[in-house]
Amino acid sequence: MPIPFVPRRYRIEVEERIDYSGNILKPLNKEDVLKAIEFCKRERFESVAIAFFNSYANPAHEIECYNLFKKALPNMPITLSHELTREWREYERTNTAVMNAFVQPKVQQYIETLEKGLRDFGVKTPLHIMQSNGGVSTFEQALRAPIYQVESGPIGGVIGSATIGKALGLKNIITLDVGGTTAKTSLIFDGKVRINTDYSIGKTQFFPGYPVKVPVVDIVEIGNGGGSIAWIDEVGSLRVGPVSAGADPGPACYNRGGDKPTLTDAYLILGYLNPNYFLGGKIKLNAELSRNVTKYIADFYNVSIEEAALAIVKIANDNAAQLLRLISVQRGFDPRDFTLIAHGGSGPMLSAFIAEELEIPKIFNTVYPSRKFFCLGFINE
Repeated sequence: MPIPFVPRRYRIEVEERIDYSGNILKPLNKEDVLKAIEFCKRERFESVAIAFFNSYANPAHEIECYNLFKKALPNMPITLSHELTREWREYERTNTAVMNAFVQPKVQQYIETLEKGLRDFGVKTPLHIMQSNGGVSTFEQALRAPIYQVESGPIGGVIGSATIGKALGLKNIITLDVGGTTAKTSLIFDGKVRINTDYSIGKTQFFPGYPVKVPVVDIVEIGNGGGSIAWIDEVGSLRVGPVSAGADPGPACYNRGGDKPTLTDAYLILGYLNPNYFLGGKIKLNAELSRNVTKYIADFYNVSIEEAALAIVKIANDNAAQLLRLISVQRGFDPRDFTLIAHGGSGPMLSAFIAEELEIPKIFNTVYPSRKFFCLGFINE
C-alpha cells in the first residue's frame, strides 16, 4: 500500500459541492477556506494543492479558493487540480495535484537558479524545458506545472533516439538508458514514440506506485545502474540493485568512502573500464579498492574475485535484458525486429550482452567521451 504523501492531519476539508454536471449544489464556505489559510500559515507550509470533487466539470470553487489563498499568501505555490487534468476520478486527479505541489518548491528554486545562470552566461534566446510527453514548455509554464517534467530526463533520450533512428532510416527501436541508479527503456515502433496516459510514479511489479494523469512517453525502469550494489540475500543468492551507492560516496573505486561492491567495481575488476580515463581522465579509478569490497562475495561462494565480478556483471545484464522483455515481448513485440540504441553512462556497457541475449541484430551506442564532444557509436550487424 503506498504511503500517503500528505499526512491525514494536513488534509483540510472545506464545505462546498458541485455535481457531476457542473451544477453548484452548495457554495464554497469562505470561512472554512480562511481557517485553512490560517492553518497553513501556522504550519508554515511550502506549497498547497487544491482539489475538489467534480472540479473537472466546473472549476469555479477551486478558482475561488485559489483567489482567497493568493490574497493571503501571495508567494505560496498553489496547485489547482483542474489545471493539470480534467480527470473525473478524484483520487487520480488529487494525487496528480499533490505530486505537483510536492515538487513545486524545489523545481521553482532549480529553474530560477538555472535561468539566472544562463542569462548571466549571456544566453538571450527564449528558454524551454523538456516535458514528459516529449515536447517542451517555457520556463514560466514549467514553474506552474512541474509534474509535466516527470521522467523528462530519460524521455529526452528517447526523443534523441527517435531522431537518430530517423536519420539512419530505422523505424523500430528499443532504447536503453542506464545511469548510476536505474535502467530505463522505451519502444519506438514504426518511427512513432509511444505515449502512456496512465502513468504511476515508482510503479513496479510489487508496488502500485503513485498515479499521475499526465501524458508520459512510455518507459519502463528498474533499479539497475552502474552504482547498483551487489549483495547476498537471506537465502544465499547474489543480487544486484535496486539500492545504489549513488554519486556520493559512489562505487568503492571512486575512492570516496564507498564500502560496498557495485557494478562499476565489477567492470573495473574485469578490465572493461580504463582506470586512467574515467570521465575523460578527470577521475582515476582504484581497482584495488574494488577488489577489496568484492572479496566477501568471492569468499562466500569460494570463487576468485574475478569470478565474483563476472557473476555481478551477468546478473546486471540479465536484469537489463528482463527490462527489455517487459517493453517488448510482454507487449507483443519481437526484439529481433528492433535496433537497440543505448545511451547513458552505463548503457553502452550493457548493450552488447543484452543484444546477444535477446538476439537483437543491431546495436547503436551513443557515447559521451568528454564534456566537449558527442560521439555516435557503431552499428553491429
